[in-house]
Amino acid sequence: MGNRSGKCGHGRRKRINLKNTSPDVALQEFFRDNERFADVFNGCLFRERRRVAPEELREMDTNSSVNILSRELQEVLKRTRDVIKFTGDGTCLRILGIENQQHIHYAMPLRTMIYDALTYLRRAAGMIQKNRREKAYHNVDEFLSGMKKEDRLIPCYTIVIYWGESKWDGPRSLEDMMEFEAGDERDFYFQNYAPARLICVNEMEEYPFENKDVFQLFQAVHEMYQNAGRQMPETLQSVGLETAYTAAVVTRTTKKLEKALNETIQEGKESINMCEALKRAFMEERQLGRTEEKVEIAVRMLKEGAAPEMVKKCARLSEAQWQEAVRQAETAAVSE
Repeated sequence: MGNRSGKCGHGRRKRINLKNTSPDVALQEFFRDNERFADVFNGCLFRERRRVAPEELREMDTNSSVNILSRELQEVLKRTRDVIKFTGDGTCLRILGIENQQHIHYAMPLRTMIYDALTYLRRAAGMIQKNRREKAYHNVDEFLSGMKKEDRLIPCYTIVIYWGESKWDGPRSLEDMMEFEAGDERDFYFQNYAPARLICVNEMEEYPFENKDVFQLFQAVHEMYQNAGRQMPETLQSVGLETAYTAAVVTRTTKKLEKALNETIQEGKESINMCEALKRAFMEERQLGRTEEKVEIAVRMLKEGAAPEMVKKCARLSEAQWQEAVRQAETAAVSE
C-alpha cells in the first residue's frame, strides 16, 4: 500500500457533501481521480506490470449510445457507463471502464458485453464516417465494409466492482447464463464472454493496491461487512474524508459516521480515525438502546398502576426521559 494523500487530480481537496448521496454517485466521484482509477486497473487486472499511468488518463463521455441501423434491427441502444477513461502512451491506446454494482445483477456478463460492443461500434462508426468523407478506399471490399484493411479499434477493458454485502451468486461469464444440452454443461465450441474482471469486495482476502485511498476504501467496506465495523484494523486509523464518506455511503452507515465526519470537517482536519469513530458510534448506539429500554420499562410500570415517584426513582431516568415515559404512558392509556 502506498502513502499518497488522496487529493483530487488538481492538487486540492474536494468539498465533502454529507447530504443524501447515492452509492453510485459517491463511487463515480471517487474514481474520477486518475490515481485511484489507475490503481484499480494496475492492482486488479494488470498486476505487476502496472500498465496504466495516471497522468496519461483522459475522461471520456460515459454515454455509449450508438445508432444500430440494419434491415433486421432499427433501434437505439442506450447505455451509460459509471466511469470510463482513455489512456495512451504514444504506442498503445486503451479504453478503461469501471462498473460499480451495489446489487447482484443476474445479466451482468451480457450487460458488460453490450457496453463493450457499443464502445467498439461507436469507434468503428467514427472510422467509417471519416473514410467515406475522405473517400479513402483502396478497393471494393474496403468500400463495402466501410473500413480500410489497416483500420484498428482501441481495446476496451471493463472491470465490474460489486460493493454489496450479500454473496455474489450471479453469473460471472456469458457461459454461466447459457442453457446447454443435457449432459453437456459446458460447450467447447461456445464463444464465451466475461468482464475483464469481476471484483467482489466482500470476498477479498488481500488488497493489491498502492494508492492509500483505494486500499482503505476496499478494506473499510470489506471489514464493515465482515464484523459490522466493530473491529477495524489499525490501517484505518487515518482515513481521508472522501474515502471514509464513500465507504459509509456504500455500506449505508452514514448515520453512524455522520457526527464524526462533521466534527472532522469543522476542525479543518483532512482525515478521520474510522476505528475510533465507529467504536464511539457503537457505544452511543448501545447507550441509546439502554435508555430506550429503561423508558419502555417505566412506561410498562406506569400502565400497570405503579406509583410515579417509585417508578422515576427505580428507573433512574433524566427529567427529559421521565417526561417522555409519562407521555407514552398517557398516550397508551387514551388509546386503550
